[in-house]
Amino acid sequence: MKKLLFIAFIVLALGSIAFAQMGRGQADVTVTSASQAEELARQKASTLKNYTVLSAEEVPVRRGTAYKVAAKDGMENNMYFFVTPFGGVFGPVTESYINNMGIANCMNNKNCAFGGPKFMGGKGFNQQGEPVVITAEQAKNAAEKSLQGLKGYSIDSVESFSNRGGRYISYRVYVKDGSDNSFYVHVNPWGNVSGLMSYTRTN
Repeated sequence: MKKLLFIAFIVLALGSIAFAQMGRGQADVTVTSASQAEELARQKASTLKNYTVLSAEEVPVRRGTAYKVAAKDGMENNMYFFVTPFGGVFGPVTESYINNMGIANCMNNKNCAFGGPKFMGGKGFNQQGEPVVITAEQAKNAAEKSLQGLKGYSIDSVESFSNRGGRYISYRVYVKDGSDNSFYVHVNPWGNVSGLMSYTRTN
């Protein structure tokens, strides 16, 4: 048991160090131009059906420059990929999702090296109070609301999972777009929606 606890401690410590370095901007900046960002977005888009990458817009952040890369899906929806100064590519996402997660307005906020903490966790990551999403149907409704205005998207299924030691229930809502690309959105107990996130079913 002691050995298991020791290993867990080491894993957590290494993970914390890596995250701290990323948050402080100590990782190597590898993306220094809009053309690089567009190429990385094209690589990500190549894993999807009927995505066209357009142009990149600079987003000044704490270290280096991030990019919001515009794209179109097969139904002509306006979508975006977010490319960090360190080569990370997130998306496709809607512009409202980027803005809601604080990325576009992150600028030089000391708590947000490139939009990572807010982007990954969302507004409700540390939210307190009683959960407002406690059923799969409520999670589905929250996901549908986040997809309003997008053509061709439909809900495929909903699954739940517990977090924070089983105290809260979150939901993963699987969706498909008009080109049959598969995504999911994460709905936390307080109704905050994160995604789209692409995935491939293995069953």
